[in-house]
Amino acid sequence: MSEAINSSHPLKSLDDVGSPAELACWLDEAMRKLRGAARDWPACWGWQYRIGDGGYVSEAAWNAIIPSDSASSLFIASFGDEPLESLFLHRLDDSWLDAAARDYIDSSGCEVFGTEIWPDEDFSDQELRELSFERPDLFTPSNLASLPSLSAAIEGRGPTRKHGMKV
Repeated sequence: MSEAINSSHPLKSLDDVGSPAELACWLDEAMRKLRGAARDWPACWGWQYRIGDGGYVSEAAWNAIIPSDSASSLFIASFGDEPLESLFLHRLDDSWLDAAARDYIDSSGCEVFGTEIWPDEDFSDQELRELSFERPDLFTPSNLASLPSLSAAIEGRGPTRKHGMKV
């Protein structure tokens, strides 16, 4: 999977979505772009979004693709039980969209959500050493400098931690 983001054709504003059919196309385009930016777990250290089986998207990539907080809530809510027609009718109602997105996230089986992933909380030292070979993009000089536990783990001098993803 690639971190490249095709922003040459940004998603249109929800103000410009004129029908449920256009909203369905908007949602499909959003998922296509997110999948193009997705990585295997984790996408980065810190905040990121899981997009179902499509992987994880960094917060920066998500924000470059999804044009606003309302659009983010609408996209997340679209995976819940709300019919497309209801999503369309409420596409400009921030409080309704936020509630619909929260209802979906609170439901069992939620596959699209935001989460934080940190090396010292979510990986054992051995897993970090293995990950440093598989995903060198997570072990940049900047990351190593700002996350001391990361460099300690890959050098073999950090305490062993249990694996467990926080959701």
